[in-house]
Amino acid sequence: MASATPDKITFEHPLNEKMRTLLRLEHLFRQVNHYLPNADTWSSRSAIDALLDMVNIFSRADIKADLIKELDRQREKLAGIRRNPGVDAERLDIILEELAKATDRIFS
Repeated sequence: MASATPDKITFEHPLNEKMRTLLRLEHLFRQVNHYLPNADTWSSRSAIDALLDMVNIFSRADIKADLIKELDRQREKLAGIRRNPGVDAERLDIILEELAKATDRIFS
């Protein structure tokens, strides 16, 4: 008789506050995108709750600085792969421009 092994669930807790905050923001963005298209009252309420949570997070000055640092770090990494063969330079330029625009929007 074969023994049934239960499915394993792995839970990894983020190591630092910045990562937990970024994961929370990702979750809130997904929540808004899920509820926003629906026209019922409860979906609207859920979308607004998520938006208010996002406003609270973004109102902190430290999160803005962390986001800007992270975007700059990602831009530097992506700019470094430009010299690799097989990299689509045109697509890379578009992505780098999007990151620059995102950084500018955080400043405003």
